[in-house]
Amino acid sequence: MTNNVPKLRFEEFTDNWDELKLDSLSKKIIAGATPKTSVGEYWIDGTIYWMSSGEIHKKKIYSTDKMITQEGYDHASTTMIPINCVLIALAGQGITRGTVAVNKIELCTNQSIASIITNDKLNYNYLFYYLEKNYEKLRSLSNSDGGKGSLNLSILKSLKIKLPMTIEEQTKISSFITKIDEKVELLTNKKDEIIKFKQYLLQNMFPKKGETVPKLRFNKYHDDWDGYTLSDMGDCYNGLSGMKKEDFGNGNSKYITYKTIFDNVKIDVSSLEYVNLNDKKQNLVKKDDLFFTGSSETPEETGMVSVLENNVSDCYLNSFSFGYRLNDTLKFNSIFLGYYFRNPFMRKILTILSQGSTRFNLSKKEVLKIRITIPSTEEQEKIASFLSSVDKKIDLLDQEIEYVEEYKKGLLQKMFI
Repeated sequence: MTNNVPKLRFEEFTDNWDELKLDSLSKKIIAGATPKTSVGEYWIDGTIYWMSSGEIHKKKIYSTDKMITQEGYDHASTTMIPINCVLIALAGQGITRGTVAVNKIELCTNQSIASIITNDKLNYNYLFYYLEKNYEKLRSLSNSDGGKGSLNLSILKSLKIKLPMTIEEQTKISSFITKIDEKVELLTNKKDEIIKFKQYLLQNMFPKKGETVPKLRFNKYHDDWDGYTLSDMGDCYNGLSGMKKEDFGNGNSKYITYKTIFDNVKIDVSSLEYVNLNDKKQNLVKKDDLFFTGSSETPEETGMVSVLENNVSDCYLNSFSFGYRLNDTLKFNSIFLGYYFRNPFMRKILTILSQGSTRFNLSKKEVLKIRITIPSTEEQEKIASFLSSVDKKIDLLDQEIEYVEEYKKGLLQKMFI
């Protein structure tokens, strides 16, 4: 096997690959522009698709967040781009720079996107996957002395592309990878539908203010739900205190991070991190404890609740959260309560209770005053089990998506040089 052919190849193709500058494989490589945002006539009731670099992560562009008018287009140096061109972010925050997409509609772009209009020597889809595979290389070309840097048209035009010299092989490679992407898209759409269904359930399986029963209920249950304040049901405790930065990331004790609480209704014990307590007395967490994110820069991030459904020894809670321990775990189902506090009505209450200006804090005292309505233990368990099964489906789809994406990553490494 020579160095100028890939490791994995369709058997009908045997010619050596070549390496050419992108400029020689393109009709045009152009950047866009932005009409003046202060001129309403350039934007109001616009009919021309206009794309910013913040939309590059869509990968396949079927619509844009903003549209400009013909007058806006005429007064800016942006250019209409035909369909099936490769778009690449020249600059942008985080992972944006170097990310590629393909436009499935005619559009124009801002100055932070370069549009590559390929010629008859290069299949646009092949180029898309080639650049996707070489994402890190692109970012390294745009770095300057370790700084942020940016890509530019000159860098792109000089970029050397390794490719088969027949369009047929380019097309077959890109079509094969496209089928993998279509599988990911199918799974992602399925996941999105289940997430929407879950949001519908959270909206309707728990009572709102003034209601004694929810709108959506299992047929066998008819009794009214009983009212309790959280202080009737349990009490709060603090997370870690008096710790230093160097205490975290080592030691033999585990702790539940803020992010772990925020991300899931159930604590993912595989995400626990280590802390060195240095013999300091702290509050141990227990199975069936609920955890509230207690402090954040935005009120929307406070009051997210997660539940520990496993026994974990020598485990504690992060400093920016607080725990809530039930008096009677036989009467009150902790998983049910975890979902209860994530329904939209309760999220609104907890957000309102968060106080602050530059940083928002949720008071344990105010949380304990919250009054909720609870069904029988049997109905609690039924609701918790049903919502858990929905989450399980979402988790399984996440795993399948991750597997397919890893498979694709391996193909990109083997089918391209």
